[in-house]
Amino acid sequence: MHVLSPDWEAVRNLWVVFVVSAASITDLRWGKVFNVLTIPALLAGLVINLVAAGLPGLWLSLQGIAVGFALLLASLLLGQYMGGGDIKLVMALGAIKGPAFVGLTLVIGILLGGAQAIALAVVRGRFLASLKRLGQSLYRRFVLALPEESAPAGVVRLPYALAIAGGALLALCRY
Repeated sequence: MHVLSPDWEAVRNLWVVFVVSAASITDLRWGKVFNVLTIPALLAGLVINLVAAGLPGLWLSLQGIAVGFALLLASLLLGQYMGGGDIKLVMALGAIKGPAFVGLTLVIGILLGGAQAIALAVVRGRFLASLKRLGQSLYRRFVLALPEESAPAGVVRLPYALAIAGGALLALCRY
Protein backbone atom coordinates (compact mmCIF):
# COMPACT_ATOMS: atom_id res chain seq x y z
CA MET A 1 0.00 0.00 0.00
CA HIS A 2 1.77 3.11 -1.22
CA VAL A 3 0.02 6.15 0.20
CA LEU A 4 3.05 8.41 0.47
CA SER A 5 4.77 10.70 -1.98
CA PRO A 6 8.27 9.79 -3.15
CA ASP A 7 9.80 12.40 -0.81
CA TRP A 8 8.22 10.74 2.23
CA GLU A 9 9.30 7.32 0.97
CA ALA A 10 12.90 8.53 1.04
CA VAL A 11 12.46 9.79 4.62
CA ARG A 12 11.00 6.45 5.70
CA ASN A 13 13.72 4.46 3.92
CA LEU A 14 16.50 6.52 5.50
CA TRP A 15 14.85 6.11 8.89
CA VAL A 16 14.80 2.31 8.39
CA VAL A 17 18.50 2.29 7.47
CA PHE A 18 19.37 4.40 10.53
CA VAL A 19 17.29 2.29 12.94
CA VAL A 20 18.54 -1.12 11.78
CA SER A 21 22.14 0.13 11.68
CA ALA A 22 21.94 1.45 15.24
CA ALA A 23 20.19 -1.73 16.43
CA SER A 24 22.86 -3.92 14.83
CA ILE A 25 25.64 -1.94 16.49
CA THR A 26 24.07 -2.10 19.95
CA ASP A 27 23.24 -5.79 19.58
CA LEU A 28 26.81 -6.59 18.59
CA ARG A 29 28.36 -4.36 21.24
CA TRP A 30 26.06 -4.89 24.24
CA GLY A 31 23.90 -7.86 23.23
CA LYS A 32 20.72 -5.74 23.34
CA VAL A 33 18.48 -3.58 21.21
CA PHE A 34 17.61 -0.73 23.53
CA ASN A 35 14.21 0.87 24.12
CA VAL A 36 15.85 4.28 23.70
CA LEU A 37 16.11 3.36 20.01
CA THR A 38 12.98 1.29 19.36
CA ILE A 39 10.33 3.36 21.14
CA PRO A 40 11.24 6.68 19.47
CA ALA A 41 11.56 4.88 16.12
CA LEU A 42 8.07 3.44 16.53
CA LEU A 43 6.64 6.85 17.48
CA ALA A 44 8.48 8.54 14.61
CA GLY A 45 7.00 6.00 12.19
CA LEU A 46 3.51 6.83 13.44
CA VAL A 47 4.13 10.58 13.14
CA ILE A 48 5.82 10.42 9.72
CA ASN A 49 2.99 8.36 8.23
CA LEU A 50 0.28 10.48 9.87
CA VAL A 51 1.81 13.76 8.65
CA ALA A 52 2.55 12.40 5.18
CA ALA A 53 -0.74 10.61 4.47
CA GLY A 54 -3.21 11.41 7.24
CA LEU A 55 -5.39 8.62 8.60
CA PRO A 56 -4.43 6.11 5.87
CA GLY A 57 -0.78 6.60 6.86
CA LEU A 58 -1.60 6.15 10.53
CA TRP A 59 -3.56 2.99 9.67
CA LEU A 60 -0.55 1.67 7.72
CA SER A 61 1.66 2.19 10.80
CA LEU A 62 -0.82 0.56 13.15
CA GLN A 63 -1.09 -2.48 10.89
CA GLY A 64 2.72 -2.75 10.81
CA ILE A 65 2.88 -2.54 14.60
CA ALA A 66 0.21 -5.26 14.82
CA VAL A 67 2.33 -7.60 12.68
CA GLY A 68 5.26 -7.02 15.05
CA PHE A 69 3.01 -7.58 18.07
CA ALA A 70 1.80 -10.84 16.53
CA LEU A 71 5.46 -11.84 16.35
CA LEU A 72 5.72 -11.15 20.08
CA LEU A 73 2.84 -13.52 20.77
CA ALA A 74 4.26 -16.18 18.46
CA SER A 75 7.67 -15.85 20.11
CA LEU A 76 6.16 -16.34 23.55
CA LEU A 77 4.29 -19.45 22.38
CA LEU A 78 7.42 -20.95 20.83
CA GLY A 79 9.66 -20.32 23.81
CA GLN A 80 10.97 -16.79 23.28
CA TYR A 81 13.59 -17.36 20.61
CA MET A 82 13.71 -13.62 19.94
CA GLY A 83 14.44 -11.06 22.61
CA GLY A 84 12.10 -8.23 23.50
CA GLY A 85 14.36 -5.67 21.86
CA ASP A 86 14.31 -7.59 18.58
CA ILE A 87 10.53 -7.75 18.67
CA LYS A 88 10.23 -4.02 19.44
CA LEU A 89 12.63 -3.39 16.55
CA VAL A 90 10.29 -5.29 14.23
CA MET A 91 7.31 -3.35 15.61
CA ALA A 92 9.18 -0.07 14.95
CA LEU A 93 9.93 -1.15 11.38
CA GLY A 94 6.24 -1.94 10.98
CA ALA A 95 5.33 1.54 12.21
CA ILE A 96 7.72 3.09 9.71
CA LYS A 97 6.96 1.03 6.58
CA GLY A 98 3.78 -0.96 7.24
CA PRO A 99 2.73 -4.61 7.37
CA ALA A 100 3.83 -5.81 3.93
CA PHE A 101 7.34 -4.47 4.47
CA VAL A 102 7.66 -5.93 7.95
CA GLY A 103 6.30 -9.27 6.74
CA LEU A 104 8.94 -9.49 4.01
CA THR A 105 11.59 -8.29 6.46
CA LEU A 106 10.64 -11.12 8.82
CA VAL A 107 10.72 -13.81 6.14
CA ILE A 108 14.14 -12.71 4.94
CA GLY A 109 15.35 -12.09 8.51
CA ILE A 110 14.33 -15.59 9.62
CA LEU A 111 16.25 -17.10 6.71
CA LEU A 112 19.29 -14.94 7.44
CA GLY A 113 19.06 -15.71 11.17
CA GLY A 114 18.97 -19.43 10.41
CA ALA A 115 22.01 -19.11 8.15
CA GLN A 116 23.75 -17.07 10.87
CA ALA A 117 23.01 -19.75 13.48
CA ILE A 118 24.19 -22.57 11.23
CA ALA A 119 27.39 -20.73 10.32
CA LEU A 120 28.16 -19.99 13.97
CA ALA A 121 27.50 -23.61 14.97
CA VAL A 122 29.73 -24.92 12.17
CA VAL A 123 32.55 -22.48 12.99
CA ARG A 124 32.39 -23.48 16.68
CA GLY A 125 32.19 -27.20 15.85
CA ARG A 126 28.76 -27.48 17.51
CA PHE A 127 26.51 -28.06 14.50
CA LEU A 128 25.41 -31.63 15.34
CA ALA A 129 24.97 -30.82 19.03
CA SER A 130 22.89 -27.76 18.12
CA LEU A 131 20.75 -29.78 15.73
CA LYS A 132 20.18 -32.42 18.41
CA ARG A 133 19.26 -29.76 20.99
CA LEU A 134 16.79 -28.17 18.53
CA GLY A 135 15.14 -31.54 17.88
CA GLN A 136 14.85 -32.25 21.61
CA SER A 137 13.40 -28.81 22.25
CA LEU A 138 10.78 -29.17 19.51
CA TYR A 139 9.86 -32.67 20.71
CA ARG A 140 9.47 -31.50 24.32
CA ARG A 141 7.47 -28.45 23.31
CA PHE A 142 5.13 -29.83 20.67
CA VAL A 143 4.90 -33.60 21.27
CA LEU A 144 5.16 -33.79 25.04
CA ALA A 145 3.64 -30.29 25.57
CA LEU A 146 6.24 -29.48 28.21
CA PRO A 147 7.34 -25.92 28.92
CA GLU A 148 10.48 -24.63 27.26
CA GLU A 149 13.63 -25.14 29.26
CA SER A 150 16.25 -22.45 29.73
CA ALA A 151 19.13 -22.54 27.31
CA PRO A 152 21.93 -24.75 28.61
CA ALA A 153 25.18 -23.15 29.74
CA GLY A 154 27.51 -22.42 26.88
CA VAL A 155 24.78 -21.73 24.32
CA VAL A 156 25.81 -18.71 22.29
CA ARG A 157 23.29 -15.92 21.89
CA LEU A 158 22.86 -14.69 18.34
CA PRO A 159 22.79 -10.97 17.64
CA TYR A 160 19.45 -11.34 15.85
CA ALA A 161 19.23 -7.62 15.06
CA LEU A 162 21.78 -8.35 12.32
CA ALA A 163 19.39 -10.77 10.63
CA ILE A 164 16.50 -8.34 11.02
CA ALA A 165 18.67 -5.56 9.58
CA GLY A 166 19.64 -7.73 6.63
CA GLY A 167 15.99 -8.59 6.06
CA ALA A 168 14.98 -4.92 6.24
CA LEU A 169 17.71 -3.75 3.88
CA LEU A 170 16.86 -6.44 1.34
CA ALA A 171 13.13 -5.67 1.74
CA LEU A 172 13.87 -2.01 0.95
CA CYS A 173 14.89 -3.19 -2.52
CA ARG A 174 11.28 -4.32 -3.00
CA TYR A 175 9.37 -1.57 -1.14
